[in-house]
Amino acid sequence: MKKIVLALIMLIFPVKAYGLEDYMIFSDAIVRSVVVEDNSIADVLPVQTIDNTKQIILFKPKKEGKTYVIVQTVDGDRRIRVDVDEYHTEFKTVDGFEFLPCDIAPEYLQIDGVDVIPPPVNKGVK
Repeated sequence: MKKIVLALIMLIFPVKAYGLEDYMIFSDAIVRSVVVEDNSIADVLPVQTIDNTKQIILFKPKKEGKTYVIVQTVDGDRRIRVDVDEYHTEFKTVDGFEFLPCDIAPEYLQIDGVDVIPPPVNKGVK
């Protein structure tokens, strides 16, 4: 009986899957601090690399919505408007920043129309 009830609940209330992708944000200036205006929509983490450049930010969306990421650099404060949708994340007002999705399959990754990682070649038997 429990299995039947569980199956009916799963059919009546399907779980909605979101396409929330993590992004790496690369700055052209050294990042001092980074803050999200609405923490319920996304988290941001500054990343320090081995060479200590402090120019990378990890953006992790939590749910759909619109917010601002405020980045304090040595050049001053910069604001990035972020629209998190069910299917994609869109960044606006992005002068001085580049964005790289972390969760995308490598064969689909292109920057400015150039394959960063070329797709695998299907070597079938002749």
